[in-house]
Amino acid sequence: MPAEPFAADLHNHTQYSDGSCTVSEVLELAKARGLSAVSITDHDTFAGVAEAVALGKAAGVEVIPGIEISSRDPETGRKVHILGYLCRDPEPVERICRKTLRSRNEGSVRSAQVISEIYHLPLSFLLARRGCSTSLYKQHLMQALMDAGVTNEMFGEVFHRLFSSKGGLAFSKTEYPDAKDAIDAVHEAGGLAVLAHPNAYHSEDLLNELVRLKKLDGIEVYHPRNLPEYIPLFEEMCREHNLLMTGGSDFHGSYGRPVLPGTCSASKQTIDKLLSHMAVL
Repeated sequence: MPAEPFAADLHNHTQYSDGSCTVSEVLELAKARGLSAVSITDHDTFAGVAEAVALGKAAGVEVIPGIEISSRDPETGRKVHILGYLCRDPEPVERICRKTLRSRNEGSVRSAQVISEIYHLPLSFLLARRGCSTSLYKQHLMQALMDAGVTNEMFGEVFHRLFSSKGGLAFSKTEYPDAKDAIDAVHEAGGLAVLAHPNAYHSEDLLNELVRLKKLDGIEVYHPRNLPEYIPLFEEMCREHNLLMTGGSDFHGSYGRPVLPGTCSASKQTIDKLLSHMAVL
């Protein structure tokens, strides 16, 4: 089903992090789906942004430079994802992301070593699925297991047996920065900080705190994992505090939930605000 006359998907992942599609393929899908604007928000890296901007101009799709920073709420220990848009100077964000990428990659290599022993597979076979990504992810290891015939699904019984945080045989913990530090880094970079999918990691209390502290520039109101009953509350919060209402599919291709680009969308008003911010950079 094609997108609405104006639709903008501000949350997409590519092979530079944990998506299965190239930047070019994401933009081709966006174009075919009738999207007017799109953002590549790979985890903890800007690696695909310049390529996306160049290809977007050729395809006639407006590209909003972005990133999704993996972080944690120190009060609860829960994951928190911060979307950063239009960062003028990427270094403050890259500085904290380098630590995350190193921790994730080292942990994933340890996981690969365990998996290699369990299934008697060459370590090189497992590591090769990383491709051009800035880190080895669990999805890459699961793709290798699918290619080897161990399983036929990405997030099934084998995934949970290996990667469950509660006793997974190959589980390895990644160290994440404080969510507030991630937001501060986006602002230091001249960008706009948006709390991603508040319901996905039960970030509702943190959202209230961040809004109270005037830390955020927006909320990802429209997302497949946000609960329908919360969306009017998020909308009202954005109106009351003059925050951007963003939206996106969180597209990962075959490495994520079954959604297409444009499944969730930001409004033209939101895109116009982002573009006006970009114009003064």
